Amino acid sequence: MRAIHVCALAGGVSLLLAVGSAHAQANDSFIAPLPGSGIPGYVFPEKEATILEWLKPTDYQATKVFQHGWGVWWGLTSKSKTTAFGIPDAPVYMTWVSKDEVEKITKGEPKSDGAQKTANEFMAEVQKEGEPRLLFFSPVTQLKNHGIDTMKEMKNEDGAVTGAHAQSKSLTTAVVPDTRVAETVSYNLSAAFHLVKNKLFDLNALSALYNADLKEVPAFPVDSVAVKPVYKVIQASNLFDGKYFVMPAWPGTPDMANPLVRSMVEANGYGEKDWKGCIYVDATNTGTTQASGIDETCDLSNRDETNTYGLGDFVGIPVTESNVKQLKFDGVDKKNLQPGDHLILMAMHVSTREITQWTWQTFFWTPDPANPPLPSNPAVAKAMQPEISAPANHYAAAFAYQMINPNQPLNGGSSVGNPIIAYNPYLESGFPKSTFSYFVPVESPTGESWTGTVGVDTNCMTCHALAAVGCSPENATGYATDFYLPRDAAVFDKTLQTEFLWSIANTATAVPGHPDESKTLTCTR
Repeated sequence: MRAIHVCALAGGVSLLLAVGSAHAQANDSFIAPLPGSGIPGYVFPEKEATILEWLKPTDYQATKVFQHGWGVWWGLTSKSKTTAFGIPDAPVYMTWVSKDEVEKITKGEPKSDGAQKTANEFMAEVQKEGEPRLLFFSPVTQLKNHGIDTMKEMKNEDGAVTGAHAQSKSLTTAVVPDTRVAETVSYNLSAAFHLVKNKLFDLNALSALYNADLKEVPAFPVDSVAVKPVYKVIQASNLFDGKYFVMPAWPGTPDMANPLVRSMVEANGYGEKDWKGCIYVDATNTGTTQASGIDETCDLSNRDETNTYGLGDFVGIPVTESNVKQLKFDGVDKKNLQPGDHLILMAMHVSTREITQWTWQTFFWTPDPANPPLPSNPAVAKAMQPEISAPANHYAAAFAYQMINPNQPLNGGSSVGNPIIAYNPYLESGFPKSTFSYFVPVESPTGESWTGTVGVDTNCMTCHALAAVGCSPENATGYATDFYLPRDAAVFDKTLQTEFLWSIANTATAVPGHPDESKTLTCTR
């Protein structure tokens, strides 16, 4: 059976937020809206009926899916005309409410009873007047939950660490690329307000919902958006020759039809440490370049203009005197940021509540965006609107607006069709088979069977459909690869579904200081 990559077939709360007000604000507490239009093929929020029409197997409109997903990316990376974390005219997504800010207000006492709010009124509940916002960077949650700390220094066979203190290496010596990444999680105003209003990061509140005989947390408004940006940190201590940051570049999905390759990936995953080849970032070049290549040897003697990029080729956060105290790191290898450091965006998971199962688009940086590797493809790249300019146009995308093809109903469907593979290399590729506890084969109409077993077999929608909190550890749902999963599946017995958001389930059940443990619902029914 042929897996399809990125669809290669081709009651909420109304919030008072005037788009025009974004142009009038220039402070660090304004939450910019996601633009609702502005480029061809994009409207936000799009009607659910319209999106489902695109997915009809008799008239599958892949280009419309691709253009809508790229439109969301355009909106997220557009200039907000406001300052966030010391960044003038910050990208829209940078102005949004972080998970830590939502958690802070959820655990406190809201100053209102859930009435409509403007952005600044909402932020007044999050921070004291004059208090700077803080942005926390942590190891990638889904990997850390399975024993992989993405901020920990990785070591090669001779014990050398990846990238750290590497400036002493000779220019003719093969380099060890930096494989560390850190994430943040943020929500637009609509999603953040819904989380706070319903106290969805509070396990007691979730238990009350379950005991009230609800199957799922209250549905988010249709204009809700959640994002998970993933960054690398460029510092003087991880530069070669005092100026070059070296990292792997995603080479594409390995040949999973090869039994030997599948066996190796099932055992070890296919995380950054396994990617062959390197790219170089000149930390002294703040502009863009014409580079589009990879150095297959990872040897600085082979560095040239074809594989060396500038900071301007990445969406990023420059660390300055004005924001250095606002950017906080957590993890094994805590990084003390200094002015002059730079965070570069490597990936971003994005979900919108435009449809009941949310739309799923995931973006990752790639050297040659016109010819991206799987799980993206050239057809997806071609659909990128020309209005998306540098540096946002240096990223590839994968889309999961359905679990399998043909699209299935919320309930009553079947796993008969073709799998749709859509994952992010920086978030899921490192998952071995042991990560997953729930497998369902996808049967082709001709009877051929395919079962996803590892991270590079996953689909965002299927995995997030399993987001739930259970009454006991035995009721935990866990992660999944790609197959059709109805909302009334038996796996959800004795659970409260968290509206496709793992960030709710993970945050509400977290045990401080014990990342390998989790709490459960207090169930009385």
